[in-house]
Amino acid sequence: MVGHRLAGRLQAGRCGPRSARPGRRGTRGSGHHLPRRIGLPPLITSSQHDSHCGRLRAPDFFVAAAFRKPRLTAYRSGQVRARFRRFVPAARPSAASGASKVGFRDNSTSFQVSAPQRAPCKGISLALFISPERRPLLEANHLGSFDDAWVFKAAWFEEPNARRGGWSGVCRIALPLPEGGELGVFLKRQENHQRRTWRHPIAGEPSFACEFRMLRYVEAHDVPAPRPLFFGSAVADGKPRGILMTQELAGYRPLDVVMRELFADGCPPLARKRLLLRKVAALVRQLHDARVMHRSLYPKHLFVRWDSGAEPEVAVIDLEKSRTTLIAAVRTVYDLATLMRHSDYWSRSDRLYFLLQYLGLQRLTPWARRLCRWIVKRAQRKRRD
Repeated sequence: MVGHRLAGRLQAGRCGPRSARPGRRGTRGSGHHLPRRIGLPPLITSSQHDSHCGRLRAPDFFVAAAFRKPRLTAYRSGQVRARFRRFVPAARPSAASGASKVGFRDNSTSFQVSAPQRAPCKGISLALFISPERRPLLEANHLGSFDDAWVFKAAWFEEPNARRGGWSGVCRIALPLPEGGELGVFLKRQENHQRRTWRHPIAGEPSFACEFRMLRYVEAHDVPAPRPLFFGSAVADGKPRGILMTQELAGYRPLDVVMRELFADGCPPLARKRLLLRKVAALVRQLHDARVMHRSLYPKHLFVRWDSGAEPEVAVIDLEKSRTTLIAAVRTVYDLATLMRHSDYWSRSDRLYFLLQYLGLQRLTPWARRLCRWIVKRAQRKRRD
């Protein structure tokens, strides 16, 4: 509507760039050169044809596009392209192939996925990922499609969280292996459990989609974390659904449980305690070097496997809220303040030793002292809140 009004006023010569008004032509800085700057063909004026008055004879959509803000137009077109690349198949299969596989493109990686044969509750499947190595095992246990994983019956490992207008729950499944033994798998399912991101600022996206992308990211950076086996998202009855299946960290236990057992018989040997602190600091530093801010770095989200006669191995879990940041100090202060605030068995000397191992220093430098003050200040503020 605005474009039509503007076109009418321009044709009447009452507004618009000076080059379009009678008696004024093509001065520097006028709108006569604006279409060419934003990639549109130059406006055709009557001064270039049969009249000297200089009124515009361009189509209405050229006139409207000429007076738009170039940045806003590029931003909107970028949003459309991003949504198109994310939810539309990259290539349509032919009828002869039976539409068994569809290639979906993700912002971080591209992979081939298997389209589900039927959508749950007349839903629409948007994305699906299955680990190539574990595909036969999942299909043998009726977990090879989104529908089968959604209706799979298993006891809740944790009670479902009812928040954000939906729910999210976790189940533990023991899958028998062909060579013997079993494989522990955590099956996470959610419905209408969205998280707003810069890609989807209004409607949001399933929080498991964010966790799946982060698991793939840290796996590419060799950060110890659970291995994703299955991921799928769909829309059923107007409600978005998400499924994430990860491999269990066999033999690992939460850090707070390990510390509680370590202090069960009094203060443990200093060398044993510092060995654990050194391994935990190395993992957190490796995570931050990959530009990942965990945003929920509690001791229960750091898992430790400490066999007798071996050094402890540490891994990180629950990357649902994680995101990448460019400023290293932000990652350090945010995560370490959370970790220090909930580490009940760490003394002041333990916290100082952990910080020195994290920074790779023998003693505190002026910058390390300032960083330490920021961490303590944030931890105390959160404790008061």
